[in-house]
Amino acid sequence: MPAALSAESLQRAQALADWAEANNQHSPFWAHPEYQARFADTTDAELGAAAQLLQARVAEREQQATVEGLLTVGRAIIVAGLQREVDDAAATARARTTAIAAKFARATADFLEAKAREAKR
Repeated sequence: MPAALSAESLQRAQALADWAEANNQHSPFWAHPEYQARFADTTDAELGAAAQLLQARVAEREQQATVEGLLTVGRAIIVAGLQREVDDAAATARARTTAIAAKFARATADFLEAKAREAKR
């Protein structure tokens, strides 16, 4: 914003930027009756300052949207990674359980065979 503007001009530029942002559906905005009543005598410097304010606001919103998008993607990556770890741990647990069950089944079969051989003696 130009430093040469007075405090009053800066306030008018701020008010114009606020109004333009809130009433952006009006096209052209300068034909709107409220604009004519409040800002018809706005100087070129005040219009320029208001435009700079609006550009800065848009840039800030775009940056915020980008950050939010990146955070969303980051969260999705973390969740996918955690889910993969959970899935891997579950698969490992299933494999271990299956191996233990197989060992138990073999041991049980061996025990029953041994008992059957002993009973035949």
